[in-house]
Amino acid sequence: MPDQPQPQPQSGQPEGGDRPREILARLYALLSLVYIVWMLWAVMVPDHQKTAMRLRLLRSCELVTRRLARLTGAASVSHEARTGQQSYALPYGLSVAGDLFRELYDRARDVSA
Repeated sequence: MPDQPQPQPQSGQPEGGDRPREILARLYALLSLVYIVWMLWAVMVPDHQKTAMRLRLLRSCELVTRRLARLTGAASVSHEARTGQQSYALPYGLSVAGDLFRELYDRARDVSA
C-alpha cells in the first residue's frame, strides 16, 4: 500500500498541543490587565472617592435586596394561599442579606448602632 499523506491542520486553527499554551497566555494577559487596573485604582483614586463609591455600592445592594425580599415575600404569601405550602427561605435570606449590607454601610460610615 502506498503511503497516504498526513492531513495538515487548517490555517488559523492551533494544533492540539498549542491550546493549553494559548489559554495560559490569555489568562496571563487578563490577570495583567486586572493588576494594572488595581494599581491605578490604588494610586490614582483618592481615599474619599473610594469611600464614597463603597458607600454607594453598599447602599444600592441594601436597597435591591430589601426590594427583592419584599417581592419574594409577597410571592411566597400568594403561593401559600394557593397551595398551602410555606416557602419563606428566600425572602428571609434576602432580608438577612439586606441587614448585612446595612450593617456594612453603617460600619463604613463609622456609625455605631
